[in-house]
Amino acid sequence: MTGPRELPNADPFALNREQRRQAARVVASTAHDADDCGFLLDVLGLAPADGLTPADAPPVHTPKLLGRRRSTAQPRRR
Repeated sequence: MTGPRELPNADPFALNREQRRQAARVVASTAHDADDCGFLLDVLGLAPADGLTPADAPPVHTPKLLGRRRSTAQPRRR
């Protein structure tokens, strides 16, 4: 028989992504001003970005290749 399973370095008070999002939004909605909001988020170990949903997050820019790629080993035709 084995003992209870223990997770290595598991923080019992760690918040998942949704909990962090909700906490940041509550802080932002109840803060008196931006400085107060920043202070409270910092005290709670949260970041302003924690309040964003994936839809709110800025888009990741991925460059698009236009046209065909040319080899640098061959000279260009004129």
